[in-house]
Amino acid sequence: MLDRDLFIPAGSAQAIYGEVQRVVVRKSGGPIVLKTDKNEEVEASQGDNISFEVQAGKLFVHNKTGADQSVTLALATVARGNLESNSGAVEIVNTEEINAAAGSCDIRSYTVGPSGLEILSGAVTNRRCAIISPAGPIRIASTQGGASFTVAGVLNHEASGSLWASADSDTVVEILEYLN
Repeated sequence: MLDRDLFIPAGSAQAIYGEVQRVVVRKSGGPIVLKTDKNEEVEASQGDNISFEVQAGKLFVHNKTGADQSVTLALATVARGNLESNSGAVEIVNTEEINAAAGSCDIRSYTVGPSGLEILSGAVTNRRCAIISPAGPIRIASTQGGASFTVAGVLNHEASGSLWASADSDTVVEILEYLN
């Protein structure tokens, strides 16, 4: 599934044509409203995974902020229980389908601060993937004190190694680990 990048001026909307039933908001600087030509409407923000009741032929993406913003959306139709993009590539983007493919799952919550904390252990060899959802921006590194990058939304991590997280102030991080 390919991401769809949009630039939407403040207070305006962009139309997307093509069959759409599921939208994953991969990046958004503020709230957006998704409206379909089938009279379905939902307010969404970064990290949201929305499934509409009826497949739409046209999707309108409204910028509800007072500033211009760039938005990245993953769009899919629902066919035979799998998420398929219009290009024919298949990507599992919703947790229900990952869970169905996994043998079990483990859910944990941590409070991460400036000193850092191991949120994924490299000792778990049967990890299929992990979904990391922080309450605020956190820094992620593969080793304690190592090179890091900032995550301000949901992160889908498919590696089986360790991950360390740190934050400027105490921040709650929820982890959903799918295991074989």
